[in-house]
Amino acid sequence: MISHPLVLVVGGVDLLVLGLALGAAPVALRLAVDWDPRRADARQLRLEGHAEAGAQALRWATGFAVLAGILLVAGIGLWLPGVVPGAMCGTGVMQASGALGLRALTLRLVGVLALYVWQTADALNQQLPEDGLTALCGRLHLVALPALVLGAVETQRALAALHGMAPVDCCVVLYDQAAAARPGARAISDGLWLAAFGLLSLMLPALAARGAWASRGASGALARVVAVTAAGWSLAAYQALTGVLAAYHYEVLQHRCPWCLLLPVHGGIGFPLYACLLAVVLEAAAGLTALAAAPRRPDLAPYAQARFRKACRRMAAAALLFLLLAGYPALCWRLRHGLWL
Repeated sequence: MISHPLVLVVGGVDLLVLGLALGAAPVALRLAVDWDPRRADARQLRLEGHAEAGAQALRWATGFAVLAGILLVAGIGLWLPGVVPGAMCGTGVMQASGALGLRALTLRLVGVLALYVWQTADALNQQLPEDGLTALCGRLHLVALPALVLGAVETQRALAALHGMAPVDCCVVLYDQAAAARPGARAISDGLWLAAFGLLSLMLPALAARGAWASRGASGALARVVAVTAAGWSLAAYQALTGVLAAYHYEVLQHRCPWCLLLPVHGGIGFPLYACLLAVVLEAAAGLTALAAAPRRPDLAPYAQARFRKACRRMAAAALLFLLLAGYPALCWRLRHGLWL
């Protein structure tokens, strides 16, 4: 294990997350199989008290999980390159950790997404006097646990893999990516990704506006279309950013590094850019969850519609902010030099 404070901090926060989430897991299991709001006996009353305590614990776990993820990403991009021989940015750190690094980040993303879905259902549940979604919240709690546990374990394995690593050359990775980006070398070219990003950037705000201001309320079909569009937009936006738009931030052609955008020399622009991508994905999942939960309780419909409208407004705002932050340097370059990179 490398001797860096980040390892202890992320590990400690992960232990706190797992302690809160696993500590409330027995209650979540009981809620999933034994919750019945129609009962009013002592057993049900005790379960209601335990349910509230478990929900509070998982709310704290959600906040700490987000904090640990931010610290890990910031550490990979800013601090760990200093302890990995030959690494100049997060690409070198990821190269040193091998497949473990990507697996850890993916599992952590899945865990945060699952917790955000749970939080959406929990917030809707609090609007109902009889807690009609408590059993669903218990099941969502149990679904999030494997991703949280595996994400914490894989993170420690990835950080342990950095100890005693041979020097890396992250620039070689970028050269290989640049060679693979030549016409005909990639299944989907940068031009196609950019075109898809442009098209979806028109579709997503339009669909979000329709959902946010639908006069008769949004349907489940619209929520599914918005969610699929948001997922496609996020993927296309990331590919367009790393393949095309990042060059205007770096002012260097074919520097396909997603981690250098986090560096202070580039103003740390990667942090708000990636936050916008994450916000679109999380809010799409939240909006879909809200409308999917509405049929379970007729009296939930107004609250579900309000949550979906809020999700649509947030998605549109995040997508437009991403367009501004990612595209502004390209527009300035065009106005200053009269051509594109």
